[in-house]
Amino acid sequence: MRIGRLDKIVGVRALVTSRSTSGAVNTSLATALDTWAQVTYPSGAERIENDKLTAVSTAYFIMRYQALPLTSVVLYNGLAYEVVHVDIHGRQKYLRVKTELKQ
Repeated sequence: MRIGRLDKIVGVRALVTSRSTSGAVNTSLATALDTWAQVTYPSGAERIENDKLTAVSTAYFIMRYQALPLTSVVLYNGLAYEVVHVDIHGRQKYLRVKTELKQ
């Protein structure tokens, strides 16, 4: 099974939460990994979220198999794509990561 050309560099960032000394919850993005990937854009749509019209673009990132944090964001071309679903293919040979970009 071939995964195709991995010709784009993408960054995966994990969502990290911590508590301050006063008890407040702080969330930030920490670098999980930078890797080569193939990027495809199958669709886009508009939907109403929180009483406003939101444009949603779906993108798939195909990359070699590696541990991916459950709450993560993929950075590509300066945009942050939220990970929606991860498929493992070929006996842990590669990942097909479904992401959404909301604007």
